Amino acid sequence: MTSSTHCALAASAILALVPPGGDERDTVHLTNGKQLRGRVVLELDDRIFLRVGTREREIRRDQVDRIDSLARRQAELLERYRTMDPQSADSLVALAGDAEKASLPHEAQLFRWRAVLLDPDHAPAHEALGHDRRGDEWRLVCGRRKLSLDDARTFHADWNNAWEMRSEHFTMRCDSGLERTVHTLLELEYAYRHFLDTFQRDLELRELLEPIPVFLYKDRDRFPAQGTHVGAYFATAENILYTYVAGRSRPASLFHEATHAILHNATGRATRGKGTLPPWLDEAWADFMEAVIVPEGVGRARLELSRRHGDRIRTLESGEKPYSLQRLMNFKSTDYGASSRQAIKYAQGYALFTYLFEHQDLRPRFLEYVKAALDGKGQASTFNKLFRRERDEIEKAHLELR
Repeated sequence: MTSSTHCALAASAILALVPPGGDERDTVHLTNGKQLRGRVVLELDDRIFLRVGTREREIRRDQVDRIDSLARRQAELLERYRTMDPQSADSLVALAGDAEKASLPHEAQLFRWRAVLLDPDHAPAHEALGHDRRGDEWRLVCGRRKLSLDDARTFHADWNNAWEMRSEHFTMRCDSGLERTVHTLLELEYAYRHFLDTFQRDLELRELLEPIPVFLYKDRDRFPAQGTHVGAYFATAENILYTYVAGRSRPASLFHEATHAILHNATGRATRGKGTLPPWLDEAWADFMEAVIVPEGVGRARLELSRRHGDRIRTLESGEKPYSLQRLMNFKSTDYGASSRQAIKYAQGYALFTYLFEHQDLRPRFLEYVKAALDGKGQASTFNKLFRRERDEIEKAHLELR
């Protein structure tokens, strides 16, 4: 299959970037003067976790003088891009140079492509991307040929020759244009950082050290749909996020499916993973993130935790009869793919997740339940035990979310 071929190519490219001893782009400076190299995968108040090769090392905070981590550098870089003038090609090239210094070469390339999109004759951006000038035109390597930017757009508009790029945490194959490829990869990086900023410390989630493949199609006609009632989706067996350009030229359910992908890669495929999440929690979590991540154009997105998922709220307001909490928590994945009362299933799960996450008194126990679910113990019995006193209140109150 085409997907496996391109995944293999992406994997080869990843391995070529990793030194023999593993990824060593982070440095932990200890109070005794020593320096440890590897990847900082989690920072907590009392300890940090450093991945060295294939092993994870736990280090007490009182032994650490300072940390230079890729996660911190990327967060700073994305915030600079979000607040800078995105229409300045020179500023984008300068930002790309800083990304290179921060050991984020893929983001550097994306910023250079953004500069080319703004100024098709921007020599520093083209040169850094490895393009050659022939007469008045810059030439891009497309397969075995070198084409002008306009001809390259035509060449890559076919899925067999689709654009292939990557960011730090995602690889992408896209036949929906250069702009859509670059901007979607950047948006996905914001989605990744916003997700971890919100949940990483409470749930002790590790940074992802391998990128997630994304296949983005120009329209639904060419999209390998799974069924009439399923749009964009994350295929766990293949570990690929499939989506297509939908209304307003945006990838369908991008942040929803990206949440599924991040969760699967941060938990299900990690050594900690002990099974899949309860379907209601998996879908509700994805809906929650889809609501609170707000695209700002040209590949930027902000986090707005108070923002609501309009479709889910409208379903709650419609007066459709809800399910009991017990029934909701026992839904299988196939229940969400079925056409029967699909909207209320999603809406009710979203309302429950959001209500508990926002409730100041209940949130700590909700996160305790989520941690249990990540360890394969997300059954209704676990939920009932944690919320036995408030269960009747929750049964009614979550449906009043607005």
